[in-house]
Amino acid sequence: MRNSLFNRIALPFVALIILLLISGSIYFSSFVKNVYLDSWRANLESDARVVSEQIDEYLFDELDILQETIQNSAKIMGVRITIIAADGTVMGDSDKAPLTQENHRSRPEVMAALREEIGYDVRKSDTLSINMVYVGVPIYQHGQVIGVSRTSVSLSVLDESISTLQRTFIGTTALTAFLVIILALMITRYTMEPLNKLTEMVTNIQPDG
Repeated sequence: MRNSLFNRIALPFVALIILLLISGSIYFSSFVKNVYLDSWRANLESDARVVSEQIDEYLFDELDILQETIQNSAKIMGVRITIIAADGTVMGDSDKAPLTQENHRSRPEVMAALREEIGYDVRKSDTLSINMVYVGVPIYQHGQVIGVSRTSVSLSVLDESISTLQRTFIGTTALTAFLVIILALMITRYTMEPLNKLTEMVTNIQPDG
């Protein structure tokens, strides 16, 4: 009876702790991914703006200079850079020959940038065949949008960073769960000790006669 009572009290408590920790882990994983995406989106936007300010009017005619400029910037920033004209023609790309690429005017981040908005999208790259995060900003000349400065980064970079954090969190959670369960069992045993003694006393009482 003692063990049965102990199990009825301790096991639900332990199960509740495990459930809460698992729920917390799932929420944390989703939260961290969103935070990382937002952080990278802000960084990509900042990089795209810097690149857009480097693009002068003559660079659209001097494609060799344009290509060299964005390749140097891409190495420093650690991102892929693509320069797209207002008609969607790829004028320069740090990772792929621009002349071999299809028209980009229909890309969501490009369409948004041409509307003078900040374009953002997460999808598989048709050119590199990997999942990427894209941010596009307009390139202005005399107040008019003449093209789009787009920066992007592979999701594998984000996934690696997120996985590292998740492994750390899971390890910490497992250790915390173990310590909490041990503590819960100790508290339960301590709390039940008076009841166990009373049960033994009642059991040992012999009826008169």
